[in-house]
Amino acid sequence: MTEVLLRRMADALDRAAEFVQHHQLKDGRYRLQDQGGSTTLSTAFGAIAHFFLTGDPDHQALAALAATRDSQASFSDPMLSPETVTSSLHPYGYLADQTNYFALRAIRVSGRAVVAPPPLIEPPFDRSVRWVESLNWEDPWLESNRVMFALEVFDQDQAATRTELLGWLAANFDPETGYWGTDRGATALRGMAGAYHFYGFLLVYGFPLPDPVTVVRSTLRLQQHDGLFSPGGGGNSCLDMDALDILCLFEPALPPDERAAVRWAVVAAAEAILAMQSSTGGFPESCSAEARRHAVSRATTDPDLLCQTWQGERLIRYSSWPHMEYDATRPDLWSTLCRAVSLVRIAQALAGPSPRPCFTRVRGAGIAQTLRVAGGGR
Repeated sequence: MTEVLLRRMADALDRAAEFVQHHQLKDGRYRLQDQGGSTTLSTAFGAIAHFFLTGDPDHQALAALAATRDSQASFSDPMLSPETVTSSLHPYGYLADQTNYFALRAIRVSGRAVVAPPPLIEPPFDRSVRWVESLNWEDPWLESNRVMFALEVFDQDQAATRTELLGWLAANFDPETGYWGTDRGATALRGMAGAYHFYGFLLVYGFPLPDPVTVVRSTLRLQQHDGLFSPGGGGNSCLDMDALDILCLFEPALPPDERAAVRWAVVAAAEAILAMQSSTGGFPESCSAEARRHAVSRATTDPDLLCQTWQGERLIRYSSWPHMEYDATRPDLWSTLCRAVSLVRIAQALAGPSPRPCFTRVRGAGIAQTLRVAGGGR
């Protein structure tokens, strides 16, 4: 059964690569969905997905990204300005920092050196641990992105600041869950999504990780009956990737019975993801219209839903930005990247070697790479 599933996943990845290629414009930029325009963010998603799925840098997309750098060395977008951002959840500074982050990732995963842009805009990064302490840890899903953006723009001369920040993270996770923020009012789901952004950095830079059994048990409790991790059912491309990456990251460090539980869980997730793939090779945000309606109806009261990202029952805005709006019922570039990463991680957990190149978040390691944690190893 495992060999058949692995072949199906490999075929799905080949079809996903065709979908990504179809979304590239003649000027090298990428559009988020087949009827939408392109942004610097969507172009970065496309460049990352192309490299991840083919192993080859997308030189045309990388040139398009390089052309967006402004006089301050930031990656810009002509459609991104304070006037085009109306969300208090994801304000202009957040989107500007996010654009820098993904553009840097796209260039760095291709193996190219790149000068980092200035420090974060929102909230202003003062290069001290006071900054990370000041974040709202009742929402680690959101705030962990800001920490990730900061870690990405550090250069070698900021190693001491990076060490201080990572040291704070290593000392401030909740030992009951292995996540951050769950001892400060955060839900387990938001804690999981935030923790996903931290584990790789801690591992790469030699900081201790939470107990693997605790982390895995916390994450397995979030899995739904459909094999995915959205509370309303039907999956969520980002949350599913986060949870599956965590399970596959810590799986080698578990005792045999716990490893077996993880393998059953990821097989169920793989089947659910494969069932989502469209005839074009892409993947949607979610597969359940009823789940989306349920999400919209609960969005004002449920702490595990980002109500500002939803626009009715079908449309969702990446980071609440109108220029990154897409139909959650149809395949899109971001969801296809997330699903592809999930399939690769599952394949690694089931078989060992990666069927695709390593997708690196930080220099030398990352989310589509077999990572070993204390006490484990294949």
